[in-house]
Amino acid sequence: MRNGRGFTLVEVIAVLVLLAVLAAVAVPRFVSLQEESRQGTVNVALAAGISNLLLAHARFLQQYGATPTAITGEAWSDGVHTQAIETDLGDFTASYALAPDNTVTVTIVAGPSWFAAFGGTTAKSVQMP
Repeated sequence: MRNGRGFTLVEVIAVLVLLAVLAAVAVPRFVSLQEESRQGTVNVALAAGISNLLLAHARFLQQYGATPTAITGEAWSDGVHTQAIETDLGDFTASYALAPDNTVTVTIVAGPSWFAAFGGTTAKSVQMP
């Protein structure tokens, strides 16, 4: 500042350049943090889905004294009995698929508005006993 009359053009340009450099560094980091946060949120939903899966499996074993052999719709089944598996995970919805090797894949199929464009991991497999 000179003689209290204001800033020179060079000083204003220097400040703008400094702000541009800071923005160039901060914006990519912010986007990266946002993606990490979203993946963490989906991971929590997957963990809740796995918990629901295992809880329903344990209930089936306790209630019927038999091991479920299939997932029909959204329920464990042995051809006679069924035990529902909760699919509502709050902001997310899960689906379950049983493979021939007794592995269940939990997939997050719906979620908040940002989920449709999410490109991260949305499924996890669990080996059942």
